[in-house]
This record gives sequence, C-alpha cells and structure tokens, in this order.
Amino acid sequence: MPGHRRWFIALAILSGLLGIAAGAFAGLPGLVERAGLRALNRLEERLGLRLDAAKVEWSYGGHVHAEEVVIRPRASDGDVLATIGTLEIDSEVDAWERRVRILRVALSTPVLKVTRAADGSSNLDPILTALARIGQGAGGAAPAGLTLEPELPIVVVDGLTLAFDAALPPLPLGLTLPTQATFEGGRLTVRPTGPSPDGRLTSTPLSLEGSFSSTSLDPGHGLGLSIAGTLGAPPTRLALEPARPVRFWLQDRVVGVGGIALGDRGVELGPLQLSVPIDRDGGTREVAAAASCDALVLVAPPRELAARLAGALSTLTGESTTRARLLAVLGAIDEVELVRPIVSLTLDAEGRHGYEDLLAAEAPPPEGTTGDPAGAEVAADPALREPNKAKKANGDSALSDRIARPLAALERLVRQRVASLSSLVSLASSLPLSRLTLRDGELILGLPGAQLTASAIGLEASTSSEARKLALTVGRIETGEPAGAARPTLELAVKQAGDRLEVELGARDLPLSLVSERVLDGGPASTDEGASQAPLVAPRGTLTRLALAFDGDLAAKTWELSGHASLAGATLHHAAVAAAPLTDVALEVQGTLTWRADEERLSLSDGLVGSRGVQLAATFDIADALRRPKIHLALDLPETPVQRIVEALPTGFAPLLTGLRMDGVLAWQVGVDLDTTRPREIRIDSRPVARNLRVLTLGDALDLATLRGSHSYAIRLADGTPGQRLVGPMTGSWVPLSEITPYLPLALTTTEDGTFHSNDGISPNAMKESIATNLERGGFVRGGSTLTQQLVKNLFLGGDKTIARKLQEIFIAWQMAQQLSKDEVMALYLNTIEFGPGIYGIGDAAWHWFGKRPIDLDLTEAIFLASIIPGPRRYYQFFVQGAVTPRWRSYLERLLEVMVERGKITPQELAAAAPYEPLFRGAGGGYRDEPPADFDLIPEGDELDTP
Repeated sequence: MPGHRRWFIALAILSGLLGIAAGAFAGLPGLVERAGLRALNRLEERLGLRLDAAKVEWSYGGHVHAEEVVIRPRASDGDVLATIGTLEIDSEVDAWERRVRILRVALSTPVLKVTRAADGSSNLDPILTALARIGQGAGGAAPAGLTLEPELPIVVVDGLTLAFDAALPPLPLGLTLPTQATFEGGRLTVRPTGPSPDGRLTSTPLSLEGSFSSTSLDPGHGLGLSIAGTLGAPPTRLALEPARPVRFWLQDRVVGVGGIALGDRGVELGPLQLSVPIDRDGGTREVAAAASCDALVLVAPPRELAARLAGALSTLTGESTTRARLLAVLGAIDEVELVRPIVSLTLDAEGRHGYEDLLAAEAPPPEGTTGDPAGAEVAADPALREPNKAKKANGDSALSDRIARPLAALERLVRQRVASLSSLVSLASSLPLSRLTLRDGELILGLPGAQLTASAIGLEASTSSEARKLALTVGRIETGEPAGAARPTLELAVKQAGDRLEVELGARDLPLSLVSERVLDGGPASTDEGASQAPLVAPRGTLTRLALAFDGDLAAKTWELSGHASLAGATLHHAAVAAAPLTDVALEVQGTLTWRADEERLSLSDGLVGSRGVQLAATFDIADALRRPKIHLALDLPETPVQRIVEALPTGFAPLLTGLRMDGVLAWQVGVDLDTTRPREIRIDSRPVARNLRVLTLGDALDLATLRGSHSYAIRLADGTPGQRLVGPMTGSWVPLSEITPYLPLALTTTEDGTFHSNDGISPNAMKESIATNLERGGFVRGGSTLTQQLVKNLFLGGDKTIARKLQEIFIAWQMAQQLSKDEVMALYLNTIEFGPGIYGIGDAAWHWFGKRPIDLDLTEAIFLASIIPGPRRYYQFFVQGAVTPRWRSYLERLLEVMVERGKITPQELAAAAPYEPLFRGAGGGYRDEPPADFDLIPEGDELDTP
C-alpha cells in the first residue's frame, strides 16, 4: 500500500498544477489587457497626452490592435494633434522575466498636424521632450512590474498625411516658401541601423525612408525623403527628393534642382541641371541640357550655415541687388563641392562659346595692347613691339633683329601665360570661398572639325592669407581613338603666394591634335614678307609624357622652367627642315630654362635631346637676348654606335639613304660662340671623334658605282618643265676630261671649290664661311658646297634648301670622294651641271655659247662659264643681249687676277686674255633688249673659296 499512496500523492500534485496552469491560461488575456491599460495610462501621463481609441484588442502573445486612435494634448479635449486609422503592435512578452520587447509598429492612414510658431516652438515639443526623457534610461519601467526592452522597433507607416503650418524665416536671394503645406499618401519605414552604443534608446542609430504621393507644393507630384540619426539628437542627414525637379529661371535658361539634403557635412543640392538658352514665350517643350551636376554641396553644418546666411543677409538693405545678395550668400557658404558635374561646351574658330549669355562681356583692351597685363607691357615697349625698327635705329645688325625677335616673342609668351595662369587662379579664388572642390567631372568639348570628352576631372581651388592654389586633374580624354588606345591624362597645379607663381603640369598619352597650334609653332609668326609660317609640328602623333615645373614672379621678370617631354609617332613639317613631312618622329627633351630680365639673359642647363637611344647633351646661354644677343652653345654627343644614329632618323629625313648600314662609333663635341652684331666672327669648335667608322652599304636607293657608267638624272627643260637626261661615257653628249680645256677645271677650283684636290668631298672652312654669310644675310644665300657636293645635288637631290637635303648632300659627297677619283668627279661635274636654260654639260655649253668644242675654249670663255654657274638661267641674259656688261667684265678680270695670285695662270696669260670680254656665238654687238637693272650683280655668296 505504501507504493499506491505515493502514486496518488504525485497524481494529486500534478492535477493541481494543471489546474493552476489552465486557470492562468484562461485569465492571461485579461491580465495582459489590464497591464496594457495601466501602461497606456502611465504613457499618457509621461507624454502629457490623451490617447483615445474606438477599439483596442490585446492578445496574450503580445499583439495589440487599435482602431480610430485620436491623440490630443492632455489638457485639451478639442485640439487634435494626430489621428491613426489602425495601429498594430507586435511584441514579445517574457512572463517569467516579466520583460516586453516591441518588435514592430504599423500605422495605417495617420494624419499629423504640425504647427510652428515664429519663435521656433512647435505643438510637438511636449511629445518630443517626453520621448527624449523616456529614452534616457536603460529601459522603460512599465506597470505591474513589466520592463520594456531598450530596443527600437521597426515602424511602418502607410497612407500618412502631414499638415504643416509654420512661420519660416526669410530665405536668401529673395526666395520664399509657403507657410502652409500638406503632404499626402505617405509611406514611411523607420528601422534601427545598429545597436545603441550605450544601451539607451535615444542613442540607437536609425534611418527613415519614405515617400509622399502628392504635396501641395507641387500638386499631383510626389516627394521622397530619407532621414538618418538618433532620437536624442538632430538628424545627421535629412534628404528631400521631389518627383520632378524644382525649376526656376536664370536669365534665359532654366535651372532644375532635383533634391536637397541636410547633414553634418553641409547642405547638398542635386541633381542639378542647366538648360540651353530658350525662348520664355515659346511654350512648354523639352529643353536640352547644357550642364548638369549630381550634387552641389555647401560644406557647413546646416545650423551654422543658416546662422551665417542670416548674418550675411542682415547687412543688406531691401534695395540691394541680386548680385550683392548672391555674393553675400557665397561669402557665408565658404566651401563648395561639386560632384560629377557634366558640361557641354562648343568653341568656334573665333573662340566663341555657348555660355556667353551668362558671362558679362569684357571691355576691349586699350589700343595697342593684347588684353592682358603682360601683353600691355610688351606692346608699350617699342623694342619688343617692333624689334626691327628699334634695333635698326640703334645701328644693330639685321641678324640681331632676327634672333632677338623670337626671343622677345618667347619672353612675351611666358608673360602672357603667367598672366593667364594668375588670372585663372584669381578667377577660381575670386568667389568668396575658402575652397572649391570638383569631383569626377566631365567636359564634352566641341571644336571646329573635332570633338573630345574629358572625364574623371578633379578640381580643387583654395585661398588663404598665405597662398592661392588650384589643382586640376583629368583622368581620361576621349578623342575618337580606336578602342584599346591609351587614354590621355592631364594634371595641373598652380600656387600663387605673394608675387611668386609655381606651376606643375603633367600629361600622358596626349594627342598632338589637342594641343593648340599656337603652342606648337610658337604663335602667329610671319616672315619678313608677311607670309605665315607653317606649323613646326603637325597635329599627328602623341605627347606620351610631359612634366613641367615653373617657378617665377608674377611679372615674369625672373623665372625657371624645368622638366621633360617625349613625343611618339609625330609628324614634323617645316620648310627649313625637309621638303616633305617627316613621319614617325620620336623625340625626348629635358632641361631647365632660366630667364633673368635684369640681364636679358636666357640660359638652358642640363639640356638633353634624345631619339631612339641617341642622346645629345645641350646647353646654351644668351646674353642681351632682347637687344644684341650673344650666344654660347655647347653640344655633346657621347660615344654612340653610328648605326643607332642612322636608325634614329625620322622617316623621310634621308630617303636616298634608306637601308644605310654603318659600323663604328662616333662622339662629337661642338661649341659655338656668336655675337649677332658681328656674325662673321662666329667661332665654331667642332671635335668629332670616330672609331672604326665605315659604310657597309648605302642601301637600295643609291649606288655610286653606277656613276662610272651611263645613268639618268632629273633636269629642268628650257621652258622650266621637268625632264630626264642621260649622262655617262657611253652617251653621245659625254666629253672626257682630256677633251676639255684645262682652263675650265682651274677656273672652277677658283670660283667654286678652292680645296677640291685636298678635301674629302666636304670643306669645313667653306661650311663655316657659309654659316657666317647666311647668318649675316638672313637666309640660304651661300651653301658652302664643294664641287662634289654640287654634283651630288645635281644628280640626286635637287635644289631645295633644307637641313635634310644638306645633310644628305654632305654624307653622299663624303662617300663619293671615297669611291671616285678627283678626275672622275670633275668629269662628271662638267658633263652634268647646267650652263643655261636647258643647256646641260660642257659639250652643249661650249657649242651653244661660243660655237666651239670644249677643248678649244680660251681662258676668258672658261672663266665666264665658271662665273655663271651660280645662276645659269639668270645670266643667260648675257647671251640674249650679245655681250656681258661692263660690271661683269670687271668681275671676270678680278677672277683672273685671283687665278694669277694662286698660281693657276701666269701674268702673261692674264694679259693675253684682255679685254676679258667673251664673244658669244652669233653676237651682234650692243644690247638687243633692255636687261633688268641689277641682273649682272655678282651672285650673293659667290665669294671666292680659299684653297
């Protein structure tokens, strides 16, 4: 029996517990409802409100459902603050721990009325104060010993209507907002975004996202909003985004503002859009955008910014202009940031752009100036404005004029650029802002015949009491290049501190088509005759790398420019360099250029010019640069394989030497000292050092061995049209040297090449004299060519006066002297050159002029034929008129006297040649036609070469 008793007692205890549980279960909803009512009464007391509902349902699971909730101030029965159609609360109730955790609150069709007085107070202030007080603790103490967990629930609002009645402060620039506004159809979601750092409700981070379907500010159109922050502090971010941009007029354009955001960082407007000019009376239509911006940020806390604006505007009177108000507003803003601005800009050939309607037209510069301080200073200086007249008035040489003119233009260009950069910095910092920042900008630029897009643009301009700074970066430039091509980049940094200007410019992979022609050719220079010069560099190729640093004063009286640049695939075209464009030019340059205005001294240090592995060191110093330039130039080519030099030549520079192969090493130092007032005293110290130098092959275009046989070359026929002529020992026109009068080679080595029998095809002394003469006379008036060089020019190169032609001529003449004997060269020369219109070779010349064989020419006839070689077509006038002029007879006599002095003829032969007047075949005596006044002048540059 004891065992049966134990089971009975256990069953009785279990039955009692089940009964208690069943009773508790049946009475729990009532307990929860009574606890909820007590909590509601206490909440009313804390908030100072009266909360009424037509229906409230409580469940033991923690769900609350209320309908037709009305919220009023506790002290008033008539003033309704808000109504809620349906209120749903989901929570967790821990009966054992007696704790409540609210999970979700949903409100349907709430209507909230907000009134704000002029002093800033609001009808919601009591509620906000009480809520802040509740949230200060670690949890809210509820009736019946329940504890509210310190966690913010998710709040969902659907169908919200807000009604505002607010006295607003005055806005800047005369803008106004309505004092009453209604927002309908609101859908809001409030959720915590993280845990509270200190366990308090008021410090829990939260976000609000929502929208309204319609507002009274823009009937029929909605509004989006978002808020981030905590309950215990002002929002860290408040953003409003209307369904369509707010628009207003800016002169003849429309500005659209897509939203506004307030945050700790400042006030953000955007996206923004600026239209092209439109006709206000043209009716509603789609308008193209000229510029846009994702965001414009006024960097300052909103409250601080509002205080600044109020203070700035309080100093203005009611009659203040819009411009004055705008400047006051900008002064209050202090710092502005633009995020992804996009600007479309078109420039025509005259430099006009599409935004001239927004910019005040500048007054024309005073007559005789360039429109900038540097240009005005230059224009005021007659020595710089008209260097020719100024220098000639001082008795300086023409060479000084020609050298000083481009140097003055360079000095002027630097001053203009310094003034422009200073103006740019001043413009960027002229707004009363301490900092202007632009991020990820884009510029769509239309140019005559081209378009480019610059993107990833960054700009930062700042001003302070110490300095003004401007930094610009362009991360990518689209120029229509094929896909996969390198994208250009650009960087510019300018700093102005006091009277000093520091500039750093960097670029990579920049097409030359983007670089101004003015930069490439040095400006609109012209020749003395007024013809425009062709640009030095054509707009093809790439500026692969550029890094420049400028440091100077604002007046550009003292400055230093250092850096390096490299070109690839460029096209070089200049009449003085080569007759045809040079392509595939690869060039690297570096150095430091220094200017001292007080000394008028321009110098280059650490200069280096390189191309495809060949590097040439260069320095120069130019004293008295703007008046009487005195130049010292030093060039140094270190030991370099000669074949590398050949391969470094650009395509088209030496077409006759295509395929040239050489062996050996060459080093060369050159020093030049030139006083431009005394060009004939030029000093050239040339020191070439060659080791094992030899030509392996001249290539496929040239074979000097063929000159021993028959070959053809280009000539001009009598009427000036091009033709071909066959020459060589097997041709009928060929005259062997043995059948030519000995007087003719003697005459040629007097008038044309005094070192013919001793030189290697070239004459350094003749070149030096040629350089001095050309410098003195300002052009290619004397070539300094040997007979061998003249032969090369006639056979292969033509008569264009270019550096490329001259260098080929020198090289081929050097090789010709190695491969042919002096007699072979002389015979080729006499059988090749022109002696009059369509008269080529000594055989035709002797017969045409004198009706003789070459062997029968006398001394006077020989010296005459030698004298007309510099201009055979011009001096054919002698034959037309039947005799030489008295001036030319004197010239021939002088040539013969020189031949006597040099031992080429005897005094008796000189006397026998008198009266030194050749008799032409068919001469009728006297003049048949009146010749040009100066046709018989001695040819320029025809000074006799020393043996």
